Amino acid sequence: MESGDSISLQCRLRKGEDVCTVNAEGSENGYMVSTFSVPDAVVSPHGDHALYTCSAGTSDGAYAQCDGGLCFTGTEGKSFPGFGAPLSPGQIVCSCPITVANSAAAKLRFQIAGPNPCQKSFFRYCNRSSATKKTGSTIYVGAPNGTARFLPRRLDGYGPPLDQCPLPRAAK
Repeated sequence: MESGDSISLQCRLRKGEDVCTVNAEGSENGYMVSTFSVPDAVVSPHGDHALYTCSAGTSDGAYAQCDGGLCFTGTEGKSFPGFGAPLSPGQIVCSCPITVANSAAAKLRFQIAGPNPCQKSFFRYCNRSSATKKTGSTIYVGAPNGTARFLPRRLDGYGPPLDQCPLPRAAK
């Protein structure tokens, strides 16, 4: 982004276009591209969420890679299939690409956002048995390990302290 409090990894668009171009067009058409900003929910010491680090060599679960996802601003405050109540003001629905970890080829761990304090049982979402691309599967927002530290440094020159849940020793 050219200015503001979020950043995006480069998206492949037509020559001369970037996230700002898409968002300028979308402002009149009810959509925008999701960009990254550090969620207050994972900032230590007051966050109610934490980043769970999943193993590179054994994790094969799916996660929603929302940087670059398309969001629909017309959904704000409205009912939407799959939600029990209307969305709150400031909430919109985004369509985020799903990434499935490949434990055989993975060189990097990945992180997903989950409850804080850490819950050992939440690591089940690192594995395909709990998090798949199948309709109805529960998947969480995630990214390659270190993304939540790297992007704020690029944006602001520093990164806030983050609540993190390291993989339990037995699961490494």
